[in-house]
Amino acid sequence: MKKFLFLAVAAIGLLATSCSKDETTNALPEGDAKVTFTVVAPELQTRTIGDGTTATSLWYAVYDANWNHIAYLDNTTAVAINLQTNVELELIDGKTYNLIFWAANADAPYTFDRANKEVTIDYTGIKANHEKHDAFYQIVENLTVKAGLQETVELYRPFAQLNIATSDWSTIENSGEVFDKTKVEVKAYNTLNLVDGKVSGGEVRTFDLEVMPTETLKVNNVDYKWLAMNYLLVNEKELVEVTFNANNTDVAEKVWYNVPVERNHRTHILGKLLTSPVDFEIIIRPAFEEEPGYIYDVWDGTKTPVTPTAEGVYEIKTGSELAWFASEITASAATFNNKTVKLMADLDMSEHEWTPIKTWGSGNFTFDGNGHEISGLNIDAEGDSVGFIGSNSANWTISNLTFVDSQISATEKFIGTLFGYQYGHVVLNNVDVKGGYIEGRNHFSIRIGGLIGFSVTNDGATLAMTDCDVDGVTIRGYHNLAGLVGTVIEPDATMDNCTSTNNKFILTNAKQTTATESAWWPFDANAYKEGASIKTNCTHSGNTSEYVGRSVATVDELVNAVKGAAKGEIFNIAEGTYPVVLDVVGQKDITLKANGEVILAGLDHQTNGVPSTVKVEGITFDNSIVTTRAEGGWFTGTSPNMAPCVGAWGGHFTFDDCKFIVAGTSGRETGIMTWWTVDLVTFKFNNCVFEGKDNHASARAMQIYGKVDMEVNNCTFTTAKDYSLKYVAGEGNVAVFNGNKVENSENFVELGSSVYPGDKYTVKINNTTLGTGVNHYVVANPENQTIYIDNKLDKLVSEEVEDVASAEELTEAIKNVDASKTTVINVATGEYTMPSGLNKNVTLNCAEGTVFTGQSNLNISGATVIGATFSNPTGSATHNTINGTFKGCTFDGSNASRYNYAGETVVFEDCVFSGDVYGIHFDGGENDVIFRNCTISGFNALGSALTLVTFEGCTFKGNGRSGYNGANLWGSAKMVNCEFTFDGTTSNEWIDCIGADKTYEFENCTVNGVAYTADNYTEYGDIFS
Repeated sequence: MKKFLFLAVAAIGLLATSCSKDETTNALPEGDAKVTFTVVAPELQTRTIGDGTTATSLWYAVYDANWNHIAYLDNTTAVAINLQTNVELELIDGKTYNLIFWAANADAPYTFDRANKEVTIDYTGIKANHEKHDAFYQIVENLTVKAGLQETVELYRPFAQLNIATSDWSTIENSGEVFDKTKVEVKAYNTLNLVDGKVSGGEVRTFDLEVMPTETLKVNNVDYKWLAMNYLLVNEKELVEVTFNANNTDVAEKVWYNVPVERNHRTHILGKLLTSPVDFEIIIRPAFEEEPGYIYDVWDGTKTPVTPTAEGVYEIKTGSELAWFASEITASAATFNNKTVKLMADLDMSEHEWTPIKTWGSGNFTFDGNGHEISGLNIDAEGDSVGFIGSNSANWTISNLTFVDSQISATEKFIGTLFGYQYGHVVLNNVDVKGGYIEGRNHFSIRIGGLIGFSVTNDGATLAMTDCDVDGVTIRGYHNLAGLVGTVIEPDATMDNCTSTNNKFILTNAKQTTATESAWWPFDANAYKEGASIKTNCTHSGNTSEYVGRSVATVDELVNAVKGAAKGEIFNIAEGTYPVVLDVVGQKDITLKANGEVILAGLDHQTNGVPSTVKVEGITFDNSIVTTRAEGGWFTGTSPNMAPCVGAWGGHFTFDDCKFIVAGTSGRETGIMTWWTVDLVTFKFNNCVFEGKDNHASARAMQIYGKVDMEVNNCTFTTAKDYSLKYVAGEGNVAVFNGNKVENSENFVELGSSVYPGDKYTVKINNTTLGTGVNHYVVANPENQTIYIDNKLDKLVSEEVEDVASAEELTEAIKNVDASKTTVINVATGEYTMPSGLNKNVTLNCAEGTVFTGQSNLNISGATVIGATFSNPTGSATHNTINGTFKGCTFDGSNASRYNYAGETVVFEDCVFSGDVYGIHFDGGENDVIFRNCTISGFNALGSALTLVTFEGCTFKGNGRSGYNGANLWGSAKMVNCEFTFDGTTSNEWIDCIGADKTYEFENCTVNGVAYTADNYTEYGDIFS
């Protein structure tokens, strides 16, 4: 075994005085080797911050040549280190090793994980301004042990040091606004891989309030007061956003964007940071170089004149100088004629608003970006022609320039990052736009581009673009939105090798919602061209669009907008009270959105034969804020004196997060009102509130009469009338109430009306929170209602009700049925055989465990059976002629349902078919058979004689008994929202559509979770051809 001596020395970065190489004088035993590791720091100004002396503990780990950990060679106790120390290891001569050294303060929040070769940082409760957070590391790779080996190991700081310092501290002291603690929020990582140097776990970290550094800092002969110092684990290089605060609420929060940080380098944010105007700059100082890497300037809002060089070049180093240039060329363009302006640094313009350049006249100007960026260009303008250069008719050559995260907003049209309106000779080469937001605020704002808004190239004007890219920009406007140029008119324009990628276009114009609807729609292209093609080698990808609607802010705007609305249009209504009833007519399809608190008097839809679709979000309706109208009221479905919050005689409505305030006075007792219509009316309410104004005793949430389906979810009812809402509907209509809260009334829902009766409708009331003394419902008039409470049948309202408990009683009850009356027979648990004599007005309401056995006759003449089980234990014929409606029934046995003949339309809802062989088998009957929300297993064959078989929301799966699963469709069939599970548990799995001259329709169906389409249907079965 050889014994080796490692001398590990921490690199002191910028802040250490010089060291000289150590010479080794110790004599070695014969055959042994002493390896010396030495570090030498550059001769830089000595500072106490960042001098490396706080990293007082050294840990190391040893690995073989393949990076397998040799744990017994690690140190279990930290080795004390004060810039250098000695480590002795016994290693095998001739063997190759890898080593990792890690030096840090024992109290620092770091964990050295030798096995995973990484360091993790615990940011819990981490404080700002702690020098003990400094640390160093290094790896030694492929070290082959041999006598006389000498090495130098220089430990490396994996952090960037971020410093914030101000030159106006004396002003703060004189004002009495001093503070002593600061905090910083900035993105940093929590894991460092010590082998490959990669970091992970990046997010914004808070270095919380702690006492500021006491040192002063001198940069470029200016003295600064140190406000904050923190060590950041970052990528090799990146840009970060920095937020600074102090323990004095009178000191405004400071935010700096795109601040460059780099490992083993210092970044200084310097300037008059605590007073205004700001003159700060950001400097990176590398750890092993004396000169700053580069200066990052943030514009302070001032203008500083620039003196041209001997060659006549205006070199722009600061935002202040750029602002001066913009002002001067706008006022006197001739000064810069045939001159070059050259950018010498990256500029941050985000702190102050930019005034667009105007070069409306002659002149030849060159702007050389010199590879630099202008970030945070900030424009908020009234009018049109807005950009870095707002309007232009002169000659510009612009190159090697990038705009980053510009924020540009204007009230009208012609908006772009570089040019708003361009009517001159323009040559652009390698001009890019990255990120940012550009918007036209009015609904008629048009011709908006990521680079140029509007370019007119006639009468000698030209545009030539080469290698220009726009990426990740959000652009909002009415129409003519594009990544590069909103609109180019006339033919003298060219683009070569330009790209538009990952941009988002936000439309306020509903008439142009897709790329194919209008030639004016360029959102997914590089530019729109009214004329011949101008693009060569240009591409666009990843661009998306979203229609958000247009804004309205007055009663007249709102009324006229709804009156002239296009299909699918969205109206964003400004905050305010609008004492108006909106009339919706003419098959509109609109959305009304509240932008703030919006109050309307009412919404009225009176066109039954031509229904509209209306969606409302976040609006309050108060029918007390309009007290008169020409006819005295506005809902004419019954009489002209009714004035509800919403009156609907036809239409389809959705209300999300709305409030309905019901006056309760004469004619204004109702929130939502409908009346008997020819066509179906639908309502959906989500998270809405219904209340009476001043808790008026006559206020009610709804008065619903007619062919109305409705769904009410998670709403609150506090109206004070004896019922919250009344529901009277037609045959087959359904009202569903889920998760509502009801207080202040006797009954949530009142059903039926002796004056205007309905018939055979269903009400489902689930998960309702009822106040004290409030009931789920009350039946005011029996109308054959079916009522479910919490998904269980609660009541069948009928003219006749009879309870039976045996087969004999059932036979007798059916024999005595009055065919002219609706009758419910409640069947107790037991075994029965289906008797004859049923008719369509009879419903058998079967208790759980009610079983009809053997060859039950299901020729029930249109009757309804609920909750029964039909069990066929033999393999012989089962039901023969079958008709009527079956709800919640189970069909099982050897053949669950076989040799059926559809005597008339047959409906199965929420049923289960599960046979040892057959599940469903219809082999005759020229009628429809409908399955809704059924679970089906076994061999399922539907014959060619059937008119149409419909499956809605059904599930096909194996049952472990039958060797078959799927469907054999010999007749025409339609499947909607069905799921097939073909998992190999049955030997025969298929979807066969094999009837000659039949039609088959599949909508939103899946097989094993994969959409069943025209592209893959042959994988699962046969299609007759």
